[in-house]
Amino acid sequence: PLVVLHLRNSDRLGGPERLILDQAARAGAGVRPVVASFVRPGVENALLDEARRRGLEARPIAQRHSYDLRVIGRVREAIAAAGAHVLVGHDYKANFVLARAAKGSATPRVALVHGYTGENVKVRFFERLDRRRLAHAAAVVAVSASVRDVALAAGAPAERVHLVPNGIDVARVAAEAAAGRTSVRAEFGVDADEVLAVSIGRLSPEKGHRVLLDAWKRLGDAAPRLVLVGDGASRAELEQAATKLPRGRVTFAGWRSDPTACVG
Repeated sequence: PLVVLHLRNSDRLGGPERLILDQAARAGAGVRPVVASFVRPGVENALLDEARRRGLEARPIAQRHSYDLRVIGRVREAIAAAGAHVLVGHDYKANFVLARAAKGSATPRVALVHGYTGENVKVRFFERLDRRRLAHAAAVVAVSASVRDVALAAGAPAERVHLVPNGIDVARVAAEAAAGRTSVRAEFGVDADEVLAVSIGRLSPEKGHRVLLDAWKRLGDAAPRLVLVGDGASRAELEQAATKLPRGRVTFAGWRSDPTACVG
């Protein structure tokens, strides 16, 4: 089989992580996916745990801290042990490590770009470096047209850039939403027949939550209940903006492992 190694620098189970797992679980019979992620002592890795629960091959890459360069050698060992034919990096750290680990080999490297947040100075610096490296990947997969445009503007050759929009398992989301409807509404204090609006996503500028809250402000007392599921660098700013809305109309639910249960 074609062995595809996915590397993601994350110990959580958010949107990109679920996308990796869904793609891996639906790989054809001729493909063997391997999910790898960096792990630190004493820190659980939800991505790898969920990969194992789904019956996927999971490979932890031990690191002492975020800048432990010894992970390059460990990833090289993981590539060899898995017999990987294709390497897929899912963030700037994964792309950097895979580029170094595969240097001198013929193994093609794919950069799957989920988007850039620019949430602080450090992240903006590393994301800028990552964009410069896109031109050196065998292929770049963009999850949206705007991300594709960023890759092209960064110098990635057009023939190597592929637009593959994120997909959603509609049946699974519908089932989870139906199962959580009663308990979630009770948790948020929303009546069974009350209109409830839910936004799921990282609380950072590019997600546009300020636009959403501005729209809710215009609705005034007619605004339905709004629940923001997720966390991020913009949370404090958004909570401050929400104080200008009618009391109780907006709830910040924080990060949840069952986000789709909130949409019922």
